[in-house]
Amino acid sequence: MTTTDIMTDPLIIGTQLSNNICPDDAKRWETLFIAADRINSDFAARLMYMRNSGCVLVPHAKTKYFIKPLKGCWESDEFYDQEKCCLNDFVPELIKLLGGL
Repeated sequence: MTTTDIMTDPLIIGTQLSNNICPDDAKRWETLFIAADRINSDFAARLMYMRNSGCVLVPHAKTKYFIKPLKGCWESDEFYDQEKCCLNDFVPELIKLLGGL
């Protein structure tokens, strides 16, 4: 992979963008993006969309982590609920990946 490839790779660009949202969970998101991309690049892109639109990873008793919208980043709770549907096709994979973080 050349330097140009690295600088234009959507996975790397998406990860860099997400690091500015909440640096505290940036490494977990990076791990999640890479694992999702190994399963399906569309899955990784959907996760990046959610992260870059304003989501964080929050500890959870059953799944280890869950995706939570940041207040003020989404038009409304209803809009967030509508947008998170983009992950519906990957729920089993997402739960497994969140549990492995």
